[in-house]
Amino acid sequence: MSSSDHTPNETTIQELAKFIVDGGIKEAIAHDEIRAYCLNELRDLGCVPPTNRLVLLACVRAGAPAFQFAIKALGTNLSDFLQRHPLIARMFTRLANLCSQHRRKDALKENYLAYMRGEETGEFVLKDSDDYDFVRDAMTAEQLSTIESSVSDLQAQLEREIDRAIKAAQVDPLKLMDQWDENPDVRTISDRIRYDSKYYRFVGREEELELLRWFLGEPVAWNDDMAFRWLLFTGAGGTGKTRLAMEFVRHHLPEGWIGCRVPMLELETILQAAPMWQPSAPTLLVIDYPAQKPEQTKQLLERLARRSDELLHPVRVLLLERDAEDAWFDKVLGGSIKNRAFVWEGERLSRGKLLKPVSWEAILPVKQEALAAHNLSIEQFNLLGNLMFRVDPRPMERSPSGKDRPGAPRPLFVLAVTEWAKARLDAGESIDGALESSDAKREVFTSLLKNDRDKFWRPMAGNDDAKLAEHENMLALASFSLGLGQQSLVYQRAEEFGIQHLFPRHSDPDLLRGMSSVEEGLLAQLEPDLLGEFHVLTRLEEINSEHGSDTMARFCELAYCEGGEDAMVFAARCIRDFPLLSSERGFLVPPKDCNERSFLPFTGVMREIAGHTHPSTALALIDAYKQRLSDLGAEDMPGARLRFAESLVNMAGKMGDFNEWEDLSRVYSWFDELSQHASDAEAIGEKEATALKNVACDVGTQKRWALVPELLARHDALAARFPENEEIAAQEAKSLKNLSPDIQKQGQTELRPMLFDRQDALAERFPDSEDIAVEAAMMHGNLLVAAGEDFRRDELEVILRRQADIEARFPDSELVALKDAELQFALISLAGKPSTWDLVEAAFDRQKELASRFPENGAIATEELKSLYNISTRWHDHKPFAEFRTHWLETVERSGSISVTRFALLISVFNRGAATYIQSGTALTSEDVDLLAHVCGSLAKLVEIHPQPEQTVRLLAHNMRYLKDEFSDLESVGTAIEKCESVGFYLDPPDNG
Repeated sequence: MSSSDHTPNETTIQELAKFIVDGGIKEAIAHDEIRAYCLNELRDLGCVPPTNRLVLLACVRAGAPAFQFAIKALGTNLSDFLQRHPLIARMFTRLANLCSQHRRKDALKENYLAYMRGEETGEFVLKDSDDYDFVRDAMTAEQLSTIESSVSDLQAQLEREIDRAIKAAQVDPLKLMDQWDENPDVRTISDRIRYDSKYYRFVGREEELELLRWFLGEPVAWNDDMAFRWLLFTGAGGTGKTRLAMEFVRHHLPEGWIGCRVPMLELETILQAAPMWQPSAPTLLVIDYPAQKPEQTKQLLERLARRSDELLHPVRVLLLERDAEDAWFDKVLGGSIKNRAFVWEGERLSRGKLLKPVSWEAILPVKQEALAAHNLSIEQFNLLGNLMFRVDPRPMERSPSGKDRPGAPRPLFVLAVTEWAKARLDAGESIDGALESSDAKREVFTSLLKNDRDKFWRPMAGNDDAKLAEHENMLALASFSLGLGQQSLVYQRAEEFGIQHLFPRHSDPDLLRGMSSVEEGLLAQLEPDLLGEFHVLTRLEEINSEHGSDTMARFCELAYCEGGEDAMVFAARCIRDFPLLSSERGFLVPPKDCNERSFLPFTGVMREIAGHTHPSTALALIDAYKQRLSDLGAEDMPGARLRFAESLVNMAGKMGDFNEWEDLSRVYSWFDELSQHASDAEAIGEKEATALKNVACDVGTQKRWALVPELLARHDALAARFPENEEIAAQEAKSLKNLSPDIQKQGQTELRPMLFDRQDALAERFPDSEDIAVEAAMMHGNLLVAAGEDFRRDELEVILRRQADIEARFPDSELVALKDAELQFALISLAGKPSTWDLVEAAFDRQKELASRFPENGAIATEELKSLYNISTRWHDHKPFAEFRTHWLETVERSGSISVTRFALLISVFNRGAATYIQSGTALTSEDVDLLAHVCGSLAKLVEIHPQPEQTVRLLAHNMRYLKDEFSDLESVGTAIEKCESVGFYLDPPDNG
């Protein structure tokens, strides 16, 4: 192999160290052969045994979950080590590149080993390593003479960090959290309408408070599986999410519980400080805006889930966020964490709970109390109600008297309008004027800010308007960045962007504290959130008016540099809360001469916003963005182009929501333009395939079948350009799956052969693709449900044959097996005619076979139990119950290791089956009695081995007693009741009711 003079630059080294510490390489080295090759590589580099093993251990061990608390220090030390030894950095860089390209372990192994054999493995992600080869022939002993001592230093530092972290584990993280006192310092209007103000009383959340009480549960009733649970409250800004959480923590926690808020700025410190934290009491943690720190929030939840069987007390996490639609949600609450969501009234709240509006009946007394001193007439109160509705329009609702009326506005807007009215009335002015304004929200928020500015901020600035404007710009920067540290350095930082004239050379700490809070050197954003957003947008408006759009763009660029991801989150909120004002500012458009690094934050915000605003608004912003991208040279900005494509993906997913299809052709043309750059055409093609999949989601529901030919034609074009790209093919499979339910339901049956033909073609091109097979199985499930509603047997049989073919091709795939189990459950749920009963029997046999093949897969077991539950009431309608005796009994016997959810399902199956016996009116055979006795004994044994929630075991004991009354000779029932009572759950015999 040839030599190379290139060495990884500092940025690549930092990225590589982070990748190693995050665990990416650790997973790869789990392969014995890859580990052996790496050890040989290190030996050839001069790390003779055992030094080569020490290098591998020191670098890879940093990624182990047990050492995540030392991630920052280890990352820094690893960066220094790799910087000193670029040859070792090259080896790990090559492996990191391969890891980043290949999600499947077998593909990673094949490609890495192919590389080691000198075979071509394609382009790589970290560009600095594209031209590197391992340069064994060019290496000398002198180049590597210091490696052994350096590795020893790295290992020693690793051990010191571990020792320090073990000591830190003794720290109680609750001491780092916000104990959440109400704010006693209420001076300005913004103080009075903040969530932590005691100025206005808390009203109208009885239902939510009750839900939170259930969420906590009784500490005596939890077990390992229930030790950790999370609940997400969603709602637009100003809904009252934070106030509700604070009120619950301050005034409604059950005795013995601890409640506190996790500060976003302390989240990473908390993670590092106490990885083995044990709560000293039942604990409720509140995380406000998890989207600001998705990675750290995910780590916290995963740690709690992983250690739930070790927790000495239950832990509940309440999350508060605008919605569950952004990318943060799947990042934080996807995967296994979803199964830890709170179950409310039989529904797992895996997408969170949307807060209902507070009723007019609850908020009107608050308004009346606040304005009591002004003796307003009924007409004036009605005027304020109309103004509230104009400031925050809500859907119509039915009043208690049965009349239609506008829905009540969000609490923040009620308080804002009330404060606006008080200020006007105190100044002797009329409150009628705002009703004439074309933008009532702007009128009210402008008035509130002006009031605070004139009464508090300007006097503290010595009535110096220039000084006040500079400090307001600093407050806007703090709000944009969601907190601003080192205020004394802002002027120097602004000089780098040529906008130092916007900020004070020497800031006034007292003035800043008067405008917002300053804690531990951090200038907080202006609150409430909506007022802070409005202040930023109006300051940008002022900057644009006085200094031009490029200066405004540079202000935003500075905010993105200071706030990073937080600033992107803030910008996304601004556009969603104030879409008209945001589009007027155009602050998503970068400066005219920025580089790609500073360009990317603007594109990141655009990507998020495109999926949440009306397509017409998004298109206007995308047009401006695209023009600037063209001006700066799109061919030199592959990262910006890719994010532009992601914006189009998100916008395509929203067109159906708004039934706005006329601009779909523009989306397609933009993809055509982007894909002209050969360097990243395939990556753009993958994004277009994803956009097509999003379009397919809504084509059927909106009955836009005329769009299907072009959609499929574009899939064909992508397949022709990139025939080997499995990701593009998988997205086409998803499009077909998304089309399938509506094709069947809406009578477009002539399109069904097209679905089958295209899926078959995809399978032929990628016969080993598990992803494509899973999508095909899900498509079959959609078609089966639609066909089964009319019990068209011939169609059911076609679908089942096709599904059997997929299963035969992937006999070892748990994912394919799970989708097959779900399909069989759908068939069993739909069955109702004797002519299809043989299909049901076959479906039960199929589920049994799947459960036996994957005995540790809880999801497959759950599908089997759900099927038994759904069919149990129909057993005697079609065939004698005894014919399902074996299946029922074997299902119970296979439930030795069982989750709470599956145990509850098992009890439900038992209850339905018992009711079937009792209500059938048919004589029971001795075999029937033996079956009931055996099942009772098996369930009681499960209770004894795996203690369950009290309500579940009470239900079991109740039904067993009922059976004992009906079948007094069933000794096993009595024995089962005794076992239930032996684990602490005694239930008196049921009364006649």
